[in-house]
Amino acid sequence: MQKPDQKDQTLSDEDLRELYEKDTGKNAEWRGKLTKGYLEWKKEKLG
Repeated sequence: MQKPDQKDQTLSDEDLRELYEKDTGKNAEWRGKLTKGYLEWKKEKLG
């Protein structure tokens, strides 16, 4: 598994949510809570 470059590590949570939504076409947040899919994607992305 590759580590993200420095640019990815400096993204804010809001930026990461937007990136997730753009990459997957799914919502990162649903009914005021972060989705399991987003949390797994974030964990994989940031290592």
